[in-house]
Amino acid sequence: MANKTVTAILQKEMDRKEFLQHVGIAFLAMTGVSGMLKSVANHNVGTTTQKAQAGYGAMPYGGAKK
Repeated sequence: MANKTVTAILQKEMDRKEFLQHVGIAFLAMTGVSGMLKSVANHNVGTTTQKAQAGYGAMPYGGAKK
């Protein structure tokens, strides 16, 4: 059934806009919407934060562990 659908899409006459829509839908279907959203979210470089790890430099100067 999927093979018939792909064949029908490939045989259909379409313009550039329709072709790009089909390619975009196929790309989303292969990668998944969640994968795309994660990819877009990772491009927000200025909004990332890092948590301090325990060890040298994790505490303020002169601070002692209790």
